[in-house]
Amino acid sequence: RTLSCLLLATLLAACGGTESDVGERNAGLTSVGPIFVLQTLKVMTLNVRRQGSGDPEPWAARLPMLQNMVLYHRPHVIGVQELHVDTLMDFANAIDHNQPGRYVHHWIKRDSGGEGIAIFWDSQRFQLRGMGYKNTKNSERLKKCSWWEGKFRSDKKRRPIQHLILRDLSSQREFMVLNTHFPSKHHCERRGMAKIFADYMTANKGSTERIIALGDFNDGIEADGRLNKSYDELLQHTGLFNAYGKTNPLDPTGAFSTSNHWDRENRRGRMIDHILVSDLSPVWTSKVDRSMFVATGHRYDCPNLICSNGRPARQMRLYSDHWAVVATLWP
Repeated sequence: RTLSCLLLATLLAACGGTESDVGERNAGLTSVGPIFVLQTLKVMTLNVRRQGSGDPEPWAARLPMLQNMVLYHRPHVIGVQELHVDTLMDFANAIDHNQPGRYVHHWIKRDSGGEGIAIFWDSQRFQLRGMGYKNTKNSERLKKCSWWEGKFRSDKKRRPIQHLILRDLSSQREFMVLNTHFPSKHHCERRGMAKIFADYMTANKGSTERIIALGDFNDGIEADGRLNKSYDELLQHTGLFNAYGKTNPLDPTGAFSTSNHWDRENRRGRMIDHILVSDLSPVWTSKVDRSMFVATGHRYDCPNLICSNGRPARQMRLYSDHWAVVATLWP
């Protein structure tokens, strides 16, 4: 989780600097004697899949797999979707394994059904400076849609947006993190949601320049690399960039599908779960997590149809009907 940068006086000339500007360069570095440790920032977006009687893996069976996957990555910030009031504390306690109170969360319920979204953050790394949320109404999202689309093809449920302003205690820099779950029924409604999301971000970011948006946007990048209209408009309205695309191909050669529909072999297709950033330059790595599990609970990487344990992916177990997306950024 940390990368070390040795800043020695003898190397200053090679780095193109002088002793006088070391202080500026070391913003965000933790000093340990002559060594400065640069704390990277790891973020994750994860749709955990609400409890469902028809799911091939019930919540009780999937919770240990979700725990294993999250603790493997140990992200500093997690945007979670479809986290029900009945499963919220299950998940919170699971990822706090052996470190009670490490993760703090802000959960909001989207409607009377009890489903919601949450942001979890590492309380030892960040100080909370502000928060807020908005539950968008069906009527707000449908302003540009036809009568037919609004009457028969829209999502009647509220759809949430939430944000935090966090101060990184290692660098004293603040950033905004957003989390959302866009409507699933029709692209026209998602276009309306994209504009609402952009307006919400602008209204709440204040003087914060660094922005990270997490979520299940139910739209995004098709298997051939084309952008869905609502997703394209989201990027235009917000000025954000896809972190995954900084380090991976977003074209027909890429295996970037994030919705698996319980298909163990699905790797290609639409990317709808995104980590969006205001600046691509700090993005160091990004990946779609392809963790899969055996009956004993052991985790293996399955980027292809054969997993790292040598078994076919079709024989393995899934932690959700979505794949998580993870990115590591410089502070």
